[in-house]
Amino acid sequence: MIKNLIIDFFQEIEENESITSKNGKANFLIQELLEEKHGKFNYIGVQKATRLQRKYIDKNENVSATLTDGFLKDVMAQYLNYKDYTDYVNTKDPIIINTIDKQIDNNDSIIIKLIYFLKKHQKIFIGIIIPSLSILFFFSHKNYLTKRNNQISFNDNNYDQIPYLDYGAIINENFKINIDLFKKKTETNQNFKLYSNGVASVWYEENDKSFFEYFTTKGQHIETKTELKQVSKLFLHQHGLLKK
Repeated sequence: MIKNLIIDFFQEIEENESITSKNGKANFLIQELLEEKHGKFNYIGVQKATRLQRKYIDKNENVSATLTDGFLKDVMAQYLNYKDYTDYVNTKDPIIINTIDKQIDNNDSIIIKLIYFLKKHQKIFIGIIIPSLSILFFFSHKNYLTKRNNQISFNDNNYDQIPYLDYGAIINENFKINIDLFKKKTETNQNFKLYSNGVASVWYEENDKSFFEYFTTKGQHIETKTELKQVSKLFLHQHGLLKK
């Protein structure tokens, strides 16, 4: 966080005081803030204030400069309209601490840099992530309700709609089974009427025991979960079910 404080501080001087040179900013810190405002004379030199800018703003790794003085950090933070350095840290980044800043400065960890970047731009990410999660939740919940409201389960000779989510049930949205018309036929002889008012009325499929079972409309077999096939005259002829 020291790096951020130094960058923010000297950039603020440039914006507020229209001072662009490193020496000019260093003199403003010393003369206006330390001597004039706080009565601190000869507290730091112009060279040290300049080196801080060269190291942290210009990113010159060959420059030796550190900022450990608590009073000086408070002065910089107060110029930035914070109560003190602690207030600056808590306001800017309550989670990322000084040791992380050191790792960033020394290029020790890409992960730490990523964490820092995310923290720095957290408002933008929150503005994107929260609406995205809300939309995802909405469609997930909608999908859940759609599945729950379209579930059917076979009971005796017909399908019933079930009001709860059952992963063993059929999602009728996929098959469009007319549960009012769908029934299992009990006829096993020749009493088949293939059409009713021009609509196919007999459908079939083998069960788990390899016996044909017949139903009143298209859909899915209750045991094998395979799609039913329409009974045709050819099927009746092949299986000896045509009336003579």
